[in-house]
Amino acid sequence: MNCMKKYLSNYQAKFSWLLLAVLSLSININAQENKNVKFIETVHDFGDLKEEVGQATYEFKFKNAGSVPLKLTDVKASCGCTTPDWTKDDVAPGKEGNIKATYNTTNRPGPFTKTITVKAQPDNGQEEVHVLTIKGNVIPRPKGIQDWYPTVLGSIRATSNHIAFGKIYNDEKKEQKLIFYNEGDKPVQIQGYDLPAHINATSDKKTINPKDSITIVVNFDANKIDDWGFLHTQIKIKTDDSNTPEKVIYISADRQENFDKLTQEQKDNGPRITFDKVTHDFGNIKAGKKVDTEYVFKNTGKSELIIRKTKASCGCTATQPEKSKLKPGESSKIKVTYDSTGKKGNENKTITVVSNDPTNPSIVLTIKGIVEEEGQQQPQK
Repeated sequence: MNCMKKYLSNYQAKFSWLLLAVLSLSININAQENKNVKFIETVHDFGDLKEEVGQATYEFKFKNAGSVPLKLTDVKASCGCTTPDWTKDDVAPGKEGNIKATYNTTNRPGPFTKTITVKAQPDNGQEEVHVLTIKGNVIPRPKGIQDWYPTVLGSIRATSNHIAFGKIYNDEKKEQKLIFYNEGDKPVQIQGYDLPAHINATSDKKTINPKDSITIVVNFDANKIDDWGFLHTQIKIKTDDSNTPEKVIYISADRQENFDKLTQEQKDNGPRITFDKVTHDFGNIKAGKKVDTEYVFKNTGKSELIIRKTKASCGCTATQPEKSKLKPGESSKIKVTYDSTGKKGNENKTITVVSNDPTNPSIVLTIKGIVEEEGQQQPQK
């Protein structure tokens, strides 16, 4: 008897779950049937697309199946590689509208699936949400000259117009290579280089024949420059190219002091830079106002502290400290001015301080706040 009760109980439970599932499906179907926006299809498969196509577009058509006009209030793609366009005017009952989905195939080889979320608002009705899907497979284009030498410098194509040496110690030399390719139909002669003292450049040959290339070796000698932190400069390669004869190449590096050669005892007995604060929040200010603050620091180490450099980001100025060489126990300060002219919203600017502290040679100070437009009221507290 107990077995029979248990069997009936399990049967009733399963039947209840089945009934709920059927009711849920019925509700979903009815909800879909009651939608005012009726799409002919919500999924489009482009199939195979060549990368050279660039832009692949499909138009999703819909009909207003309701009794009142409706408007598409928002159409948003799942990523920036898909650009939608849609009917902006109200769609009358029985009339059609469309949503165009454009997928950018450039530099996106391989399969893709992207969605577009559509929000529609009938007059005096509840907002509807629809999801459209595009998918396909991008066949990569064959690699060629434009891929190997993407930078155009007149008749010359180059591997880049920027050489980044990255972190380089003050007693270090680094080498990078740059390749020039002659895309024109006339030879191009390398006539010389305009270089700063710490950079040298040489090439394996002086003439670049049509559809040929040369290698330019660029050397950065950090021992020949008296500057610290992130550095930016440029070199100019002079040619007889009738189209842009002077080729400008940008150079960047992060020059740091080499403390690896110090013993642990030397590091322990070195200087220490300690700031009273590393962040200043100026709160809410009106656009056009200037904010002044000071960052006080102290040498808490055992030998002389030297401030190598202070550099502020855009929109902020920082003075050199009152004292750049501090004995143990001495203090100094850096005055900083932030100018909010032309700024709006959340602002976050930095001041980089480079010193000879072997444990913390580069410190980033921050000044931040919110810049309000003239006439904008501050929120009530």
